[in-house]
Amino acid sequence: MVEVGPREFWRAARRGLRVAALCAFALGLAASIPGAAAADMRVCNRTTYLLNVALGSAAGEAFKTEGWWSIAADTCQSVVRGTLQSRFLYLYAADIDGRSVVEGSVTMCVERRGFEIFDTSECWRRGYEAADFVEIDTLDFDSWTVFLEEGGRVRLGP
Repeated sequence: MVEVGPREFWRAARRGLRVAALCAFALGLAASIPGAAAADMRVCNRTTYLLNVALGSAAGEAFKTEGWWSIAADTCQSVVRGTLQSRFLYLYAADIDGRSVVEGSVTMCVERRGFEIFDTSECWRRGYEAADFVEIDTLDFDSWTVFLEEGGRVRLGP
């Protein structure tokens, strides 16, 4: 065993702290690079208020809807984790009073509480609410981001 004096001990400790800080910085930098992001479907709320989001997608021969994701103002959240399996996804967003904040043209079913609904036909008859979802063409990208902005504007991008 090698004995070291206090001066050598503290010098080695400072060197170890510098290496650890450099590693932490490099990891943080890698995580902030856009291309290094995980393949997800993300929704970014660029409004000044909380939004509740529901998502529709193909489920075999039919469609399914699921929700809700609550997304605070000026934040983003992944609503699909991993590589996207469908080229077309459908999005509905409402404010905290339940009013739609997007103008969609594809009618699908939602429910006031958390839900997963298979089939989009006859919503009212089956005890659900009908909502107009926005169709999103992801162009077969592995990941996609939707930006919900003031005035009901929707911006899209990989």
